[in-house]
Amino acid sequence: MTKRAYRGDGSLTRDAINVLDCAECGIWFPTFERLAIHVANHHDPLLSKRQPAPTPAPLPVESPAMAKKTARTTTAPRATRGGRIPAPSGDAQSSFSPFLKAENIGDVGTRGTITLKGEPRVVDGDFGEQIVIPVRFKGTQYDWGVTIDSVNHRMLHDRFGANSKKWAGPVKVTVKLSRQGRNYIAVER
Repeated sequence: MTKRAYRGDGSLTRDAINVLDCAECGIWFPTFERLAIHVANHHDPLLSKRQPAPTPAPLPVESPAMAKKTARTTTAPRATRGGRIPAPSGDAQSSFSPFLKAENIGDVGTRGTITLKGEPRVVDGDFGEQIVIPVRFKGTQYDWGVTIDSVNHRMLHDRFGANSKKWAGPVKVTVKLSRQGRNYIAVER
């Protein structure tokens, strides 16, 4: 059992149960429901319906020795080497090029030609599986991620064939604006 600590005004302080605090006044609560009711009652001037604040039920008091045994540490100790972050194992240099982004080509409507080079690899990207193709644009080597089953993937498949390892050569692209308001690279038809 844990001991609940109360302030002089009757509000709870942080303990093993009360781990959610009000950003406005700093009072601690055990559940999101109680915190939401408190915020609605005390800090939301636009809310017309006021719900009564819940009265916390008193818990049995535990001894100081028991409190020491059940107390949680805030952070786990970390092993460091003299306060420094250890260097990565193996070669610190990445063998991959930076990713080609729409900003590298230009603003919306900018056209360019990228040259597909080398053998692509398959990775699990933010939007599903992607084929990452080494490309060259204006003399700089990049990796270009093409989501599998996207329009770009279908257009490259139609142009170069089913074997992505044989995808090589120049490709005309245009920077377009997506429905989410982000620029992206589109293969021209």
